[in-house]
Amino acid sequence: MDVKFDKTGSIETRTIEECSELIHVLCKAERFGWTNYHPEDEYQVPNYQLAINEINDLDRRLLELKIKLMEFGPSTPISQPQENLADSSQAVQQLKAEIAKKLQWYKQQQCDGGLEVDIPSVIDDLKQLAAIE
Repeated sequence: MDVKFDKTGSIETRTIEECSELIHVLCKAERFGWTNYHPEDEYQVPNYQLAINEINDLDRRLLELKIKLMEFGPSTPISQPQENLADSSQAVQQLKAEIAKKLQWYKQQQCDGGLEVDIPSVIDDLKQLAAIE
């Protein structure tokens, strides 16, 4: 994800774009192998690492989209009757807990050096989305 385009377009458009980038990398990996890399890539980043990076980018966008959709009300499985819906505040608390868990994971990855993602930016965005310290 190029940081200069981080907030360009709607969250829906950004999510679609990240889905297409993941699809592209998965197709490359399927065709050329997980450990292969583009012959013109001076850093020789293997396809599996590109896929992990795109999954992380998509994960971030999906969280943003989920938060936007939560503004319309709590989520519920389609098979669950409408009268059994949790109240909106409970659903938001569950989402915040999920974001806090992902935030911990990103912080651990930052310490381990395991991701080629702008981790401080991701952490700041997740904190802002979840309104947590």
